[in-house]
Order: sequence, then structure tokens, then C-alpha cells
Amino acid sequence: MKTFKIINTLILISLIIINIFYIGNNIINGKFVKLLDNGLLFLSLLIPFLSKKIIKINLSELFNFFYYIYIIISLLIGEIMLLMKNTLWFDKIVHFYVGFIISIVAVLIIKHNSKNLKEKIFFNILFDIACAKPQPVS
Repeated sequence: MKTFKIINTLILISLIIINIFYIGNNIINGKFVKLLDNGLLFLSLLIPFLSKKIIKINLSELFNFFYYIYIIISLLIGEIMLLMKNTLWFDKIVHFYVGFIISIVAVLIIKHNSKNLKEKIFFNILFDIACAKPQPVS
């Protein structure tokens, strides 16, 4: 797990540097609307930290790694580099990967609440079904 911590730190630093570069580029080119995407990227990078401090869920380094990969795919490559807008297949890849991440989150929530919900097996089954329900792709 120490390797994932190092990798996650390097990814986080790289994403911050790349985002600062794109903020400067958007300001120079007068694309002030694109600064919203840059702000969203900064907020998204805070989610693992906020989950630890506010919700008191300590996410594993492996999950953080998958989450940062999602950030790279969807926000950096998809929105900021405009691949989501310019290609049709990229959206399908992002939606598939998001399903994977959401299923991991569902398992983590059930694992975190398992101490309180051992008697409530119905809730666990219902939660699994609700998270596994396929959503229409637009």
C-alpha cells in the first residue's frame, strides 16, 4: 500500500500542476467559462481528503488510485482537453468506469456500516440492487 500512496501523491501533484497550466492557458486565451472545469477539477481532488475529515471514512490508497484515474479520464482528458465533446466512444468508456467506481463505493459503504446493519440484511440487498441498476447512457 505504500507504493500506492507514493503513486497517488505523484498523481495528485501532477494533476495540480497540469490544472494550474490549463488555468493560465484559459486566462490567456480568454476562455473564462472553461475556468469552471478547472475549479471542478480542484474540488474533485479534495474528495478523498474531505471523506476522511468530514465523513470519517478512511478510503484505501487503492481506491484513491482508481478515483484519481477517474479524475484523469473524465475531467482532465474528457472535459478540459475536450475529448468528451469531440468523440463518441470516449463517453461510453467514462460511463463504464464510473459504474466500476460506484460499485466500489457501494461496497465500502456497506462495509463501513456493517457493524450497525448486521440485522438489516434486507437493506444490504436493496442497496446492492439499487447501485447495480443500469442507468441509460445518453
